[in-house]
Amino acid sequence: MLAATLAAGVALAMMTDAGRYARAAASILPTADDAARFIGFGIDQVSLTGQRFTFDGDVFDALDLANTRSLASFDAEAVKSRLERLPWVATADLTRVFPDRLEVRVTERKPFAVWARGDRHYLIDETGRVLSATASTERPDLPRVSGEGAATEARALMTLMDRYPDIARRLTEAERVAERRWTLRLDRGVTLHLPADREAALLQQIAAGGELGRLVAGDNCIIDLRVPERMTVRAASEGHPSGSAAAACM
Repeated sequence: MLAATLAAGVALAMMTDAGRYARAAASILPTADDAARFIGFGIDQVSLTGQRFTFDGDVFDALDLANTRSLASFDAEAVKSRLERLPWVATADLTRVFPDRLEVRVTERKPFAVWARGDRHYLIDETGRVLSATASTERPDLPRVSGEGAATEARALMTLMDRYPDIARRLTEAERVAERRWTLRLDRGVTLHLPADREAALLQQIAAGGELGRLVAGDNCIIDLRVPERMTVRAASEGHPSGSAAAACM
């Protein structure tokens, strides 16, 4: 029994010493990064092109060069994924130029509309992705949308509106209501409450002229088209629907 205990103690001591020696050796042996840098394959130069709205600092954070010091340990796919999660970045291409250069080329997303959510305004791309906060007065060249769900549905609406340029030119804001339908605000104080499933047919009817077209061409009208086969019209300055209100809109 005593011999077995002594043997176990010796074995444990040897294992402990072996571990200590292994750790000591690891501390003095070069890592793959160190070896790559030693032979000239460190990442010593980075060229960055294509970014306009993306901060350089955000790109370099995604590159994580503090923890990746050579081309030997550089994980291009992981870096590409991190870069393409940045709000403005649509695509990122990385090229390793041996021995010590990394080229990063990004393609940025294009602003498509300004989305109002509460009292905040955001630039969004055509997929509804938020690119950055913006002031309500900036980018007057872009369509204005508001309401929950408006960002992801804006492209479909604007594609539809492109078929009716006379109406599209007058659009000042499209509000998504209850995440299912649109209210369109046009210039000259005209508001259109559209139903959830007949936008195209009604816009076609407006563009064709007739009574509805004449109303939309007027001033200060609120036109409610949500109920099939029924149109409710009131002057924007009045609180009740009536035939005289419709006449006042003309």
